[in-house]
Amino acid sequence: MPFSDLVFTCCGGITFVLVPFAGYVRLFEATVIMFLVASLIFLPPLLAKKLLSRRPSAQTVSTLASVAVCVAAGLARYRLEISSYVKYLQQSIDASRPDEEILRHGYLFYKGSTNERAEGSPTYTREWRRVPHVVDDVLSPSEAAMVSSMLLDRREDFIHVDHLAFALPFFTYGPYWGYHQYSEDHNHNTGVPRPTHETKLTSVYVEYPHAVEKLRGGMLADFSVVYSRVRRALKEALNATSIEYLPGGRTGVPGFHIIPSSLAWSYQLFRFHFDESYEQLMEKVVNEHGVLLDEGACDDESRISFTLALDMPDEESGLNYEHLCYSLERQRYKVGSMVIHAGKLVHAIGHWPYGGYSKNRITLQGFGFRCGGKWYVYW
Repeated sequence: MPFSDLVFTCCGGITFVLVPFAGYVRLFEATVIMFLVASLIFLPPLLAKKLLSRRPSAQTVSTLASVAVCVAAGLARYRLEISSYVKYLQQSIDASRPDEEILRHGYLFYKGSTNERAEGSPTYTREWRRVPHVVDDVLSPSEAAMVSSMLLDRREDFIHVDHLAFALPFFTYGPYWGYHQYSEDHNHNTGVPRPTHETKLTSVYVEYPHAVEKLRGGMLADFSVVYSRVRRALKEALNATSIEYLPGGRTGVPGFHIIPSSLAWSYQLFRFHFDESYEQLMEKVVNEHGVLLDEGACDDESRISFTLALDMPDEESGLNYEHLCYSLERQRYKVGSMVIHAGKLVHAIGHWPYGGYSKNRITLQGFGFRCGGKWYVYW
């Protein structure tokens, strides 16, 4: 079932409330912060108009003074959070437009797919650099709907990706190393102090190893059919002998994005990016978490990303990516089908029109690379 309540709780105790015609937004501090930001915009003109009128009544002056004191107190209490929210909006707007450096990276990567070395290389380093590859019918629509329903029943263990979405509804089920590790020099650069609520599951609090330990086993057991189908589809697409999880059990398996519709997502707020480099993969995933691999046998050109569509808010939903020279295209997602692309392809979650709060964008996400003749998947 889709989200259908006016208020719902997830992520270890975080509450979201439905705002009419806009979708869900995180309650309490986040709602207060947005109210205060709105007050900064609308209150000064109102105060000026009332106070500069010919004869403001004592009651008007008293009421406006009380409101001003309350807003000032709120601003003082939530000054760091407000600054963070404003910074988040600015960063989202800036990052949603691929800058020259990102586009140049994409162009050079695409150009590299046409050189002599690439022409003699496997499909995943040649064709998938240019356009995503589609594998149809990994799941039937009814199977995908069942998986989506199972996921929504596990909302208490969702992780709110608040370092990117702030008060907006953007969740994962399962840890992703790029989101869920607190580090001052990583991507949690909003300036908000680290939360002290140990029960809250948010990307600025959750530690990747702890989340892997908590969720990995249950995910593999509860969604075994999904993982089996995905691995089989990848094996065929990659012409691989086997598809395995990283050894050691300390890294995440492919996880899930759960993004309820919001008016905000009708704008391109999702950031254009390319996924981690091979060097980051080795440093931050393999070495940091004690994965035993013969790095000398790994193919540094093999890094792929894959997405299995489980529920889509409309037929136009999909992936925006850079194609050819500085041009952007949309790869539409079809429920039950999987899209694979090179990790260095410049891409972003595509925006979609707001059609109601009960429409969700739910996908399975994962990465993979080849090492020693085997393919490994992780998140």
